[in-house]
Amino acid sequence: MQLDQLFKETLREFFGDFLTRFFPEQAARLDLATIRFLDKETFTDFPEGSSRDADLVAEVRTREGAPELVLVHVEVQQQRRADFRFRMWQYYALLRLRHGVPVLPVALYLTPGVGGITTEVYEEETLGLRTLRYRYLAVGLPDLSAEEFQETPFEAALSAAMPSREANRARRKFRILQTIAVSELNDAHKTLLATVLETLLPFQNQTEQTEFQTIVAVEGRQEVKTMTTVYDLYQQRGWESGMERGLEQGLEQGLEKGLEKGLQAQRNLILEALELRFGPASAAAREKLAQLKTDEELRDALRRVITAATLAETGLTGA
Repeated sequence: MQLDQLFKETLREFFGDFLTRFFPEQAARLDLATIRFLDKETFTDFPEGSSRDADLVAEVRTREGAPELVLVHVEVQQQRRADFRFRMWQYYALLRLRHGVPVLPVALYLTPGVGGITTEVYEEETLGLRTLRYRYLAVGLPDLSAEEFQETPFEAALSAAMPSREANRARRKFRILQTIAVSELNDAHKTLLATVLETLLPFQNQTEQTEFQTIVAVEGRQEVKTMTTVYDLYQQRGWESGMERGLEQGLEQGLEKGLEKGLQAQRNLILEALELRFGPASAAAREKLAQLKTDEELRDALRRVITAATLAETGLTGA
């Protein structure tokens, strides 16, 4: 999964937490219990004729006076682009005209150079007259200090994108993962934040990975050991690479056969994780895995294997 898409999914699940942590003044004036995400906002009316999708757009009601509906628009930027400020103004103008309600625009940068939590401005001037001055909220994660973002599992996961005084990468990764694993979040949210951590703070060499595994074995709580069991498999085998290899072979052998090879690679990964946690897999478990035919079904099965406390909770036992 691409980094910007992963962040879009993460922000969707932790939208209130994001606003409260990074923009508390604005969040305090919003009723975050009323957040409702709009379907994909696609714009085909850009001047150059291109079609674009806004990353996240949510309806939220205000707390002050009579509840007023506003839109909160968040754009995730993995790389800084020269035309981005102009694009943010375009999105604002089109959302404002389309929905007829106020818009709170926010940019989340995954690259340094923004200056932390700030506002950015887009201006236009015609014949010496300033005809437009548009401002939006912005945050650049790599410009913040990791030590200041550790209060919640969500913050801890995002802190992996920030510089830290902790030079030992393996220990830093262990500490963040343990914060996520022992939290009261549901299993799906834990898995999502663990994926963010792995994406932002991958091992740079085998030495780091070995040190991390040693720390987990000696100091890790059971919740961390459970997550890292499958996490190691994911690292060594690669969920996405299994599908990619199958599709590459499909170019030569036929798309349907290639796709099945990719799905089978995913089934093999789930089976290995299942047996590591609960012992040899039964014929019934193997049969149920064989019946899973889509990437989404297999991902759900992997999450259950990672998080289940008992074999029955994996959904891969007999009838």
